[in-house]
Amino acid sequence: MRTGGGGVARVTRADTYGERLRWAAVEAVCRGWPVVPGRVGTDSQGLAEMRPLLENRDAAVTNPDHAWSIRGRQPYGVLLVRGGGIDAVEVPLRVVELLPVLVDTGLAVPVATAPAPSRWVLVVAAGSGTLRGDLVAASVCPRGKGRWVALPPTAVVGSAPSRWRVPPCDDLASAPPSADEVQRVLAEALRSGTPDADRG
Repeated sequence: MRTGGGGVARVTRADTYGERLRWAAVEAVCRGWPVVPGRVGTDSQGLAEMRPLLENRDAAVTNPDHAWSIRGRQPYGVLLVRGGGIDAVEVPLRVVELLPVLVDTGLAVPVATAPAPSRWVLVVAAGSGTLRGDLVAASVCPRGKGRWVALPPTAVVGSAPSRWRVPPCDDLASAPPSADEVQRVLAEALRSGTPDADRG
């Protein structure tokens, strides 16, 4: 693995799905996001189910060289470990339509498609850990501590790879906005009657 200045991993082209996943893991670690290798399958109800290979939080991958070295017969997905300063919130399309409000307020929130149909994932810095009641009513779902979030291009088994709708900023040292701040802005947008906010 080659790194650019300051140890920042760079790649100009990834020809295979496995290479794209390995580079995604390296980039996440360079951002300070702990990850574990794993896969995303479906449970008995057909819902997405994270299947990490390393369930021990202390075993999360935090070294770029380690992230690059993990491989198997089949490509491993990249699962973000919550609880290490990074959090995630899963939102339905009715809330997705409010995301331009975050941009207007200067909050650069990475947004990815979620394994669940018609839902997206917002990657945020850890906040108080409490989800606002008005967002619960809007079907916003926190990803609880000890759970994992699939990062692009991880795919549900048998489905197309996920992708960034709003990619993380180019500055790998820049942290995403806090969960509390993102919740506050979204809740205000819901209350203000932003167009399409009441559509489910």
